[in-house]
Amino acid sequence: MKGGIATMLKAVKFIQQAGIKLNGDLTIETVPEEEISCMGTLACCQKGYKADAAIIPEPINGDILVAMRGNAGSKVTVFGRAGHADELQPHWSVGGAVNAISKSVKIIQAFEELTEEWRTRPDKQHKLLNPNVVLLTVISGGEWAVTYPEKVEIVFNAPFIPGMMNPGKEI
Repeated sequence: MKGGIATMLKAVKFIQQAGIKLNGDLTIETVPEEEISCMGTLACCQKGYKADAAIIPEPINGDILVAMRGNAGSKVTVFGRAGHADELQPHWSVGGAVNAISKSVKIIQAFEELTEEWRTRPDKQHKLLNPNVVLLTVISGGEWAVTYPEKVEIVFNAPFIPGMMNPGKEI
């Protein structure tokens, strides 16, 4: 996004050169790791910076977007218990193997159900954006074809509509 940052800085220079008086503060914020952790935005929020609006120079098919989602994501780790697939396993309660992939199916289904619920909830609707979703982006687990997998990691992205993180203050 070096082009976007250069564009923001050039716009500020043009505003200054034109002698335009703004009705408030103008803050330039860059967001390292904006696809995952949003470190720059997090740092600004922690320092108390607030904004009435934002211009995000993100190139999306050359279109101008007048609303943008926030982004939250994380990882869920589902633990099982390793064991050899060719051995008869005792019940899990007495030390038998537990397949973490099988357990993770419930988590995956819960994310899908949450997304379906959000499609119709009034508080998840926005006049310019689609409803919130939980998007599973990376699932990894297991180590060997003949071993019960003892761990599965589910990485997800949950973009959200404006106002969701600060109810009642929608932009």
